[in-house]
Amino acid sequence: MLGFVPFYLLMIASHYYWVNRLSVVLYHGRDDRLDDGPHVVGLCMLFGIEIVTNGVDIATHFRYVTTALTSVAIGVYCAWIIGTRLARTLRGRERAPEPVPVTPTAA
Repeated sequence: MLGFVPFYLLMIASHYYWVNRLSVVLYHGRDDRLDDGPHVVGLCMLFGIEIVTNGVDIATHFRYVTTALTSVAIGVYCAWIIGTRLARTLRGRERAPEPVPVTPTAA
């Protein structure tokens, strides 16, 4: 997931931001634990970015403003996702699940 961040940082400001956001939407949406806070917040942030940037694009038709606003918003999203992942790691919530003991069955 964090491979998204260097890709964002190395990319020039362009319409590829829309393509880039698709990867993190799929990341948040693929998890079957959508009751988990960070995934819901991440999807809401990305949806909010879409609403605001498309609204600005429709209102102004000025591509530079739309791209600059998208760049800043995705930068805030990147900072948020790094912070939440770091906090989860420091708390130890991302430990591997305990293995379930296998009991032999009689043949």
